Amino acid sequence: MNITVCINNIFKKLQRNFLFAFENQNYILRQKSLILFITEIIGLVVFSAALIIHGDFSTVQSSLEFKIDIFLIVSILISLSFLFLGHYKTSTVLLLVSIIIGWSVGNFHISNEYFITGNNTYLFLIFGIIVLEGLLGKKRFLVIATIFFISYNLYFYITSLSVSSPPIQNEIFKNTLNASISIFLIFIITFLYSIVTEKALRTAEKEIDVNKELNKNLEIKVLKRTEEIESAYEELESMNQNLLSLNHDLEKAHETIRSDIRMAQNVQMRFFPITVPKSDVWDTAFEFQPFSGVSGDIYDFYTFNDKFCGVMLCDVSGHGVSSGLLTILAKSIIFRSFVENLKFGIEKVVNSANHFLIEEFDKTRNYLTGVFLNLCDDSIEYVNAAHPDIVRLNAITGKSEIISYEEYQKG
Repeated sequence: MNITVCINNIFKKLQRNFLFAFENQNYILRQKSLILFITEIIGLVVFSAALIIHGDFSTVQSSLEFKIDIFLIVSILISLSFLFLGHYKTSTVLLLVSIIIGWSVGNFHISNEYFITGNNTYLFLIFGIIVLEGLLGKKRFLVIATIFFISYNLYFYITSLSVSSPPIQNEIFKNTLNASISIFLIFIITFLYSIVTEKALRTAEKEIDVNKELNKNLEIKVLKRTEEIESAYEELESMNQNLLSLNHDLEKAHETIRSDIRMAQNVQMRFFPITVPKSDVWDTAFEFQPFSGVSGDIYDFYTFNDKFCGVMLCDVSGHGVSSGLLTILAKSIIFRSFVENLKFGIEKVVNSANHFLIEEFDKTRNYLTGVFLNLCDDSIEYVNAAHPDIVRLNAITGKSEIISYEEYQKG
């Protein structure tokens, strides 16, 4: 993680944990409060260190310096309290006034000593005063304060020319030059900061006005859109009620259809045999499992003079009730054909049934396929009417084989 990201994280934590009173303030004020907070913390550290140093002396002078340090530390703590409560301007003004008082008392106290030693321990307080002026955003006061402090330092230098020794004059000159340059640089930076801040505030105010107008227009559009959505919602509610009513009707219709299908299935199953005719010759078994309620498949067994003589298995094209109903008709026609024509052979049975089925199926698009077996004699007659081939199990070899027309031709 780079240094910039770390610093940003630290600043965010400071604002979240200590400057929470400014959470709802504008961005500029939040940044100013953060700068003031950091400045006050640094001031506490500096004046606490100075307090320790000055506390080691027993002279009257150190006693006054000790009191000034105590005064500035207390002022910073009070200023921090106002800052925590969200009173940025009060906190800044209080700190500024306190530093001015500390600087004034300190400079007045050491003014005579300054001409003798050339040392001024309160000179650095001037920089804090100028920075705080910048934080208040008062450019006029900032210019006045800068001119005053530069002039004040020049006054001390000019006065030192007549009352101080040459080495001290040189020391005071250096202090004056360094202080004036520093004051001027801090003034330039602070002044530019104030200008940028004002421009940012003016831009922000313009954006706020524009946003207010946009918000107003947006509220109108949102209100209009909300009315449209509510109207559409009411329409959807009405459609939903209609759909619920229609769904209820469909459920009733489906239940009627299901009931009719069950009835049709029961009727159809009554037409199909449930057992195989008894026979001393043939061992017969079957299983019928329709895919749906009403099947298009047909099967039947035929007897002649109490002898098991024939089997029919057919399939009507299509699905559903219509095919199921046609199976009943087809079964009746094929049954009659078996009874009337089996003595003439299975071919006659199939041809006769086919003739009548064509007449009955003429008005539908359905057709019928099937297989027919004549079991009356010792041999089996087998006819396949476009139906899938049947499978024969050879009792001797135990193998299964498909009986197809090609196999029959091979003989």
